[in-house]
Amino acid sequence: MHSHDRSHKFEIELKYGIIIVFLLIGRITTAQELNVGLEFTGGPKTNDSRIFSLGPTIEYRLKESIISINSGILFLVNKNEALVTFPVFIKFIIGKKFRVCPNAGGFVRSNKNYGWSSGLELDYRIKSQFILFVKGEYNQDYYKDEIPLHNGGSNETISTGSTVWLGLGIKINVL
Repeated sequence: MHSHDRSHKFEIELKYGIIIVFLLIGRITTAQELNVGLEFTGGPKTNDSRIFSLGPTIEYRLKESIISINSGILFLVNKNEALVTFPVFIKFIIGKKFRVCPNAGGFVRSNKNYGWSSGLELDYRIKSQFILFVKGEYNQDYYKDEIPLHNGGSNETISTGSTVWLGLGIKINVL
């Protein structure tokens, strides 16, 4: 095979390769789901007041996938303090219009607490653009605690605490 024939064959393969890449990119961008919304959650009762959180939520999913990646920012407020929580979790999706979604993930709080969570979310799709949801979650928090010593001073240790949260919200499909 002559070098001219090889370069012509390479040019044809390159053109087809570029066309295939653009077709795949087009398919990938149209084969995605992005849901953005707002969540209101009630948590445990501490110091005679209930903790509430409110914040935006984001869900990213490849179309027809049974798994989505979720995140957001939750602002937690009770009468003694305000915190920000940054959750990231994976949600397993069962169903189409009405979805049952077990989830698991982790979080970091602005007070340096961190932990993991698991729960269940029930989604109900209204038309194709709006999703109403209710959810329940179990959170396991890890935080630094000071333990006083008998001879004065203190030791730092990692303590744990668990909470149950119930929430509701709405998401809008933007992709």
